[in-house]
Formats: sequence, C-alpha cells, structure tokens
Amino acid sequence: MRKQLIVLCGGILGAGLLFHWWQTHNALFAQRSEFVLWAAGIGILGFPASMVLQIERTRLILGMKTRASIVRPILMAHGINVLLPSMLGDLYEIGALSKSSGLTKHAVLVRLIHRFSTTLAALLLLAAFAIGTLSPSMGFPLLVMAFLGPFILDLTTQQWSRRLKIPGGDQPPTIQRLGSGPTFQHICLAFFQHSCSATGVFFLGIAVGEAIGPGVAAAMLSLADMVTYLPVPIGGIGVHHWTTTSAADWLGSVPASLVAANHGWVVLSGIICIGLANWVFDRAK
Repeated sequence: MRKQLIVLCGGILGAGLLFHWWQTHNALFAQRSEFVLWAAGIGILGFPASMVLQIERTRLILGMKTRASIVRPILMAHGINVLLPSMLGDLYEIGALSKSSGLTKHAVLVRLIHRFSTTLAALLLLAAFAIGTLSPSMGFPLLVMAFLGPFILDLTTQQWSRRLKIPGGDQPPTIQRLGSGPTFQHICLAFFQHSCSATGVFFLGIAVGEAIGPGVAAAMLSLADMVTYLPVPIGGIGVHHWTTTSAADWLGSVPASLVAANHGWVVLSGIICIGLANWVFDRAK
C-alpha cells in the first residue's frame, strides 16, 4: 500500500508541476519552428548515462559485487529529491541501501557522505571551469577546493564517523577511510558523471535553437545540481529556474527556452525514475 501511495503522490505532483510548467512556458516553444531532433536525443541521453554512473559509484563505495539490488533505491531517491524535499530522499536512500547491501545504516551514511563529497568536488570542478573562462583568479581557488575537500574528509574519517549516531542505534563503530587512490577514483567518476549531464544541457540548447558554450552549460548544470541538495523541492518553488538563469546571465547569456526545457526535463526525469523504480527495478525489498 505504501508503494502505491508514493507512486500515486509522485505521479500527481509531477503531473501538476509539468502542467504548470507548460502553462508558463508554452509560448516560448510556440514561437520556435525549428527543433533539432538529433541534438535532443543526445541531450536526453545525458541523464541515463549520469544515472548509470551514479549507480556504479554507489556500488563501488559500498563495496558490493553486483548492482542489481541498489538500482531501485537510487532511482527512487532521485525521484524523491526532484519532486519532494531532498532530505526525504536522503533518508530513504540510507535505509533502502542498508537493507539492500546488508551494511548498517551508520556504515551506509558514512559512505554516502564520502560520495557526496566527491559529487560536490565534481560540481566545483565544473563551476571552476565555467568561472575560469571569465576570471581565472576566481576559478583556481574553486579548483583547489574541489580536489582537497574529499581527501581531507577521507583522512579524517575515523574521527568524524564516531560522532555520527543513527537515532535508535548502538554506539557507532569507527569506519576506516577509503584511501587516497579510491578517493581520487571517485572524484574522477563523479566528474565524468556530471560532465555527461552538462553535455546533455549543451546539446539540449542546440535542440531548442539556443546554442550555448561549454562554460555556460557547465555553470548551469553545476549550480542547478547544487540546489538539489537544499531541503526544498526545486520543482515547486522555482529555485532551479533562478540558479540556471542566474548562471547563464552572469556568463552573458540568458537562453530562456533552454532554461525552461531543462527544468521540464528535470521534473520529468523524477517521474520516470519513480516509475522505473517501482515497475521495472522493484528488487530491493
């Protein structure tokens, strides 16, 4: 019953957001006669490529041999993060991955914090690339922060992991660090994952007749993705619009149709992920 309720609420909310999106932006697309299908296809492929890499990153960081049991939790968590407050998606993912992997919730939480640090590193690398096209002196500090952050977090794992306590759980054990080699590997995987998403934004711009440069695509993707970690639903209050528009405006271009198309695709991807999680990859019980 809970599964059907989540799917029903997600579907209704997603449909409402998409209807509101169309009512707001349909005039933008009605004015455009051209639509480049091949570019749209490549742009859309950026999302599944990114999700495949997200699943692989999670499998590696949890030390699992197969990924079959974690596909559903990750897809479901992404859908919740898009349509609902992201903290709900995070809480769901911790519990679901603990059940799927056989690890304690504390161990899963520690490893997901590691994954989060490499995700932020990847987004900061993209932001550094975007900002560096205008101001190298501003891009370089971001570049340094992006690389140092995950390594510092990893080096201090034993200290901060003991301070994390799951409500209702026992005294948390000390979790060993991943190591410099695996941390660097995860930074590279995270950067590749989000580069796929940025490439998708780039080709989506071509598809709607508002081509942008790689720097603008990187800025729009990195800032918009950082917003998904705020405890607010990005689809409902327009924060996604604000960040992508601000990034494009700061870099000298405000592609209104691209921002609208990208926002609609973000909401639709959340609905797709919830649907796939419950009807195709329903293996994690």
